[in-house]
Amino acid sequence: MSWIDVLSQVSILIGIWVAIAGLQAWRKEHIGKRQVELAEDMLALFL
Repeated sequence: MSWIDVLSQVSILIGIWVAIAGLQAWRKEHIGKRQVELAEDMLALFL
């Protein structure tokens, strides 16, 4: 196995890790936005 093969495999793993981290960040942001919208709607109902 040459160093080019190792470098290729490492770069693939880093790409997968970046994709997973990006999806998790997007999910947290999306859930947070929904919670804020719900809180705003509840506040508007009481005011």
